[in-house]
Amino acid sequence: MSSEILTIGNLQKPFKMFRDRDGWDGTNDSDGDNDHGDYWWIELSGLVPGQEYVFQYLVDGAIQIADPYTYKVSDPDDHFISPDVYPDLVDYPSGAVDRASVLQTMDSSFIWTADPFTKPLDNNLNVYELHFRDFTEEGTYRAATEKLDYLKGLGINAIHVMPVSEFEGNDSWGYNPNFYFAADKAYGTADDLKRFIDACHQHKVLVFNDLVLNHAFYSNVMAKLYWNQSLNQPADDNPWFNPKHKMIADPAGWWGADWNHESVHTQKMVDRILDYWMTEFNFDGFRFDFTKGFGQTAPNPSDPWASNYNQDRIDLLMRMVNVLKTNHPEAVVIFEHLAQASEDKVLADNGILMWSGVEHHNNVKGLVLGYNSDNTNIYDSGVYNAPGRNFIYANWMSYAESHDEERLGYELSQYFNGNKTIENVIKRLKMGLSFNLLLPGPRMLWQFQELGYDFSINYNGRTGRKPVRWDYYDDPNRQELYTLTSRIFKLRNRFPIYSNSPDYGNIGLGSGNIHIPRVMRLSSGSGPGAKYVIVIANLDPDNTRIANPGYAVTGTWYKYNGSTVVDETAYTVNNTADSYALNPSESLILTNFIIDDCTDVRNTLDSGKYSLRDAIDCAADGDTVHIEYPVFNDTIHLLTPIEINKNITILGFDKMNVTIDGSMVNDNVFSIQPGKSVTLKGVKMVCSQDDGNGRCILNNGNLTLDNIKMVDMSGGLMGNSLWNSSIGNLNIKGKVIIVE
Repeated sequence: MSSEILTIGNLQKPFKMFRDRDGWDGTNDSDGDNDHGDYWWIELSGLVPGQEYVFQYLVDGAIQIADPYTYKVSDPDDHFISPDVYPDLVDYPSGAVDRASVLQTMDSSFIWTADPFTKPLDNNLNVYELHFRDFTEEGTYRAATEKLDYLKGLGINAIHVMPVSEFEGNDSWGYNPNFYFAADKAYGTADDLKRFIDACHQHKVLVFNDLVLNHAFYSNVMAKLYWNQSLNQPADDNPWFNPKHKMIADPAGWWGADWNHESVHTQKMVDRILDYWMTEFNFDGFRFDFTKGFGQTAPNPSDPWASNYNQDRIDLLMRMVNVLKTNHPEAVVIFEHLAQASEDKVLADNGILMWSGVEHHNNVKGLVLGYNSDNTNIYDSGVYNAPGRNFIYANWMSYAESHDEERLGYELSQYFNGNKTIENVIKRLKMGLSFNLLLPGPRMLWQFQELGYDFSINYNGRTGRKPVRWDYYDDPNRQELYTLTSRIFKLRNRFPIYSNSPDYGNIGLGSGNIHIPRVMRLSSGSGPGAKYVIVIANLDPDNTRIANPGYAVTGTWYKYNGSTVVDETAYTVNNTADSYALNPSESLILTNFIIDDCTDVRNTLDSGKYSLRDAIDCAADGDTVHIEYPVFNDTIHLLTPIEINKNITILGFDKMNVTIDGSMVNDNVFSIQPGKSVTLKGVKMVCSQDDGNGRCILNNGNLTLDNIKMVDMSGGLMGNSLWNSSIGNLNIKGKVIIVE
């Protein structure tokens, strides 16, 4: 076989390669022309295609390191990773020192399957931040993939995953990075991560990678190559790292080794990292951690966290973004910057989405805790063009929770100014979500925020493992919060409610105004056919208060708060000045239109509003009937046949987590009429009656089956479950299982 060439760039020191296959005795170096140039390599032969080899470099006869560009790291902690998480993980060699590299030739290429889709605009993003470790009991890429139907049902269109590039240890938030081209094995294989991203794209959900380029921890190879042992810091001649931290004067902000973003070597490294994750893993963009620290100005004790305006820092960041956008124009860029508003504005007006930080969390907390003395002004901290911020674009990602903020559910369970029952906690959380998720611009939830997660961020230590509580969805109160969240995102996804500039009403009121109900108004325009949305809330936990919604039009209005009793309840507005009496802690979203579409399937009955039958009847030619999350893992019961005489798609769930039970139908459950094109995806069907052909489906048209299971319970010898007639065309896509 042909020999393999390994290169390492910008290394002007002699080195050897140590490998598992030669007993770590070392293979001499060669750069081919003996001129000690910038590039060195070792030529290897006899490698078995597809086999993994572990190796390190020995530099100057003393520094034994991994390849900084390795796509996989062999780590002394690997034996703690279960085979269920990472099967057949290569053994860490006894002769290695610290981390080692893994080389594999003829590695199979991942096959991407998701079709291209129209991506949401940046300021229409509904982002869900998740940490793979704490999102599922398994804590893996694979297990998170199984939950995508839940997230899609929530209405999110983007997922921000906490850092997945290799970090120190196996149990971490990931903000202690060391290798930037390797997916961390604690959550599974690199292909598992790619399958997660591919599945997200199949759901038309973007995925953002959280990258930590402010600092790297000391096991980073580039830090170790040029290291001052006596001072225990990067050496003065390190091409990539500052000997001491720049920008940040407060030692609490000195994490690991500080990247020198003025260095051309660092800049090339950063550009290569971004291109790699976009190209190799198909990420859709990045959330950059602590970009405030990218600057290279000397620390200023009077500005310990470097919040003051800094043009050099802006220039360095825009250089990085411009290169990324040149190579990947659609890449979404999110900064955790947290500098002065004037600097945030420059970056936001250049198309960067900006994290809001703890101030907005504190103000939302003030809104929901129910104390008259708390600051409840969510306008100044939450709105992109509020005075003092005045962004051109709605690029302010003001969130109530993130991985870095305390959980509002916990704060309410501990500090609410009232009876701390789950009912009251959920009422107050509804209030916060209704206002915050309907502010313009990108919105974000932290994982399980939609279920009122109430374990403290400091449970088991700030970055320690947290309980995984999928059982929260079974609690009717928490399920109301999920339903309300999904309706809010449906409003944002389906209706142009920001066409007119929002009327923020009195959400800018601060402390001392708990007796005044808050009001905010959104609209798609004005005049006939315009859609109006009003959010009202009574902050008072003890007394009924009278709100003045400020209706734009009279007539029929509808109210929503996530409760099956309240949602879509109609009432009449006779005068635009009509008031509304709100119970203690009550909040409502009021609309002059119905949020759900008639093609949304939200109940399991044979007929009636939001049933499958009514959704098919209501659908226009070419529509998609969506089976929504309220019937996930449930059964739709049909009693009579459904004839489909239009071109439609019936969309269930990827894992067929809904059953259409036609076992009581004494005929074909579905019959597709001639010339009609029907796609059925992601459902399980049950049929049993009649001895004829096509007990589940009789196709006289053009039928596409995608991830379908049919179970024929008849037990008879006559007929069959699926019958494609002489004039029918059948297309099988994905997995189709027929059990008779």
